Amino acid sequence: MGSKLQQVAVALGFGGGLLFSSGITCAKVVLEANFSGSGTGTGAGNMVQSGGTGMWGATGPKASVSIATNNPFTPVSGGYLGIKIGPHAIAGIKISPNSASTSFNSWVNTTKNTVNGAFDLFFQPSLASTSWGMGDARLLHVNSSNANVNGALQLVLTDAVVSGAEHMQLALYEGTGSGSKPLAAPITTSATYFAANTVYHIAGTFTTDTSTGHVTAHLYIAKGTGAIDITNSSTYEYSVSGTNSAIGAALANDAFSYASGFIVGHPDAWAIPAAMGLNVDTFRIYNNVPTTFAGLPSAAVPAPASLGLVALGSVGLLLLSRRRKTV
Repeated sequence: MGSKLQQVAVALGFGGGLLFSSGITCAKVVLEANFSGSGTGTGAGNMVQSGGTGMWGATGPKASVSIATNNPFTPVSGGYLGIKIGPHAIAGIKISPNSASTSFNSWVNTTKNTVNGAFDLFFQPSLASTSWGMGDARLLHVNSSNANVNGALQLVLTDAVVSGAEHMQLALYEGTGSGSKPLAAPITTSATYFAANTVYHIAGTFTTDTSTGHVTAHLYIAKGTGAIDITNSSTYEYSVSGTNSAIGAALANDAFSYASGFIVGHPDAWAIPAAMGLNVDTFRIYNNVPTTFAGLPSAAVPAPASLGLVALGSVGLLLLSRRRKTV
């Protein structure tokens, strides 16, 4: 019959080993900004839910940032980051992680000299990517110092011109400033992929081959607010990966300069030709690469205790039905 725990799992409908799914990895969310409120602290009612704090930032003509609660994301509660940008504008929120372990530095293992981690966010542009100008959809730039720093890393999620057209690009660089080199070569989406006023779930992962030191970047994109399972291609519509150079210098303990924080939204004042809206929801940093990047909640979910009662109630009804059939 198995252990009592196994019997309970079967009774509650978790048979077949699902209770202890092999898909569970050691990856966990170390920082999450779900923009549930405009507060600058941590937790409910603040921009950052866990792992750090947030600070407002908007400079330049026609730049504004606000917490909105209407469409398109419509989570069960809270809001999202509504951003409007114009020429030479920086607009978004600056996130300051509480510690290195809740920052992008959680990806770095200085003993093995490796980078392994992931992030995801939900994004909606007001313009299709065929109408973007240079820098319109620059969503994330981590550690963009002008001076070269030995052992430093910088991460970029932005639009970029490739063969005369705008694409979304993900890249990881060793060093900062003009002397940096791409570790994970910039990987790009199709130029026509992003439609106006459409929500996308974007997930980026980085893994290091310990035998060669090469870092591979992978970009997953799905329309809507659902989950992305990187082992199931039916849960995403776009996937691209790339590898460039092996890690050269020994990585620094503070490779991503966590104390400087980073901006989610539009972190650099590029020469944008026209006004554009960027909506962002639920930005997360993972300390490793998860199997699944969770979607946004779309309906109230029963508490675990309630789920147990429902399952037990179903078992009771089944037993009662069988008893009646034998009478």
